[in-house]
Order: sequence, then C-alpha cells, then structure tokens
Amino acid sequence: MITRKGVPMFKFPFYNYNLLDIAGASMNMAARIREHHSGDAPMLERADRVESTARAVKDAFEGVDTKPATAEIVLKDGVRDVDVRVIERLLQVHMMSPLHTATAAVATELYQILAGEGLDFLNAPFSIESLRLVSILEQFEARPDQLAAVGLTPYVAQLRKSQSEFEAAREQRGALRSAKPEVVGAVRAPFFAAIRATILLLSEPARAEHAAYILEPLRSLRPKTQPATPADPTPAV
Repeated sequence: MITRKGVPMFKFPFYNYNLLDIAGASMNMAARIREHHSGDAPMLERADRVESTARAVKDAFEGVDTKPATAEIVLKDGVRDVDVRVIERLLQVHMMSPLHTATAAVATELYQILAGEGLDFLNAPFSIESLRLVSILEQFEARPDQLAAVGLTPYVAQLRKSQSEFEAAREQRGALRSAKPEVVGAVRAPFFAAIRATILLLSEPARAEHAAYILEPLRSLRPKTQPATPADPTPAV
C-alpha cells in the first residue's frame, strides 16, 4: 500500500454522501480535533475552518424544513414493509397448508425470490431496500401466471404501488434540499477543501495516533446509494 510517510491516507468519496450529513459529521470531527489536539495550533486552525465551512453549508439550507418530508418517507417505508410481510405470509400458507398442495411448488419458487436470502434487507438503508424490492418486483411481474395461481396478483400490484409512493416521497425531499442550488454550490467547494486539508494533516505520523477517532464520524456515514460500510484507508486524498 502506498502511504504518506508510512501512514495510510483516508479517501472520502464526498459525492456518495448527503451534503447535510457530511456537514453534521464534520462538526463532530472538529470537536474531536479540539479534544485530542488542544495544544496543536495547525490542527485547531483546521478544526475552526471545518466547523465554519460546515456551518455555512447548514446555513445554505436555512429555511428549508425537511422534517415533514422525512416523516413521510418513514411512513411510506413502513407501508412497503407491511406489503412485503403480507406476501410472505400468503406464500407460506400455500407452502405449508395441505389445502394448497397443488400450488405449493409455485409458492416455494416465488418465496425463494422474495425471501430466499432472508428479509434483512427490510432493515437496510432505504436505497439498498429499494434496489432489492425493484429486483423482486421485476421477477414477480415476469411470472404473471404463477402469481395468479397463488392469488398474489393484487398484492404484488399493491407492493409496486407502495414502492413507487416511497420513491416519490424521497424525490420530494430531495427537491426541497436542492431548492437553493446556487448558494449550496458556493459553499460546497470550500467545505470539501477544508475536510481534505484536515485529512492531509492527520496523515502525518505525529498526528496519526487519534486520526481514526477523529475521522470516525465521516467513516460511519451511510452512502446515498451504497451499503452502510465504513470507508477504507486508500493511497490518496
């Protein structure tokens, strides 16, 4: 691995994450810098710069209240989760009841599509759950005769509806958050530059001891379209 003076450098893919989430994590990061580098003037200067640019990002969204939109997203997510559970139960009835031996094989095949790998994806980040549900729906809808055989046609249509309504709610919140594109664009570049400069300073051997702790708020952020896994140290900022 290529390192800077023997220390792995952390690369943060900014555009994979929500800007407001990065701002919140960065303010936490600034507090951690002050906690462990109280006598280090360059690091304290970086903390001040990160915090001030993060506040500028938050101020750029001032007056844009996304809480109602977020509550609507949570509500819509709950609806689609219930729809998945209903389909699961119906398939289990056909698989287990002696009254449905004629459709047990079809139900088993459909069940494997829905829950062959479990239903843990219902607790995954929204974007991951959506990807999985879209795949399930496409596979279900490619088998109309099998759906009809076990009476699932209206239930799959309901899941398609609830999934579409969930995505519409997410898009509505996104539109609210991007309501000030010019202002947001003006504060984004200096904010990202402040974070990069801080990461660079933390890569120096003399300051590397607490780097993982300081950068943890960034590492723990959930990507917009990827699984919630920590970012890895990489050779460049």
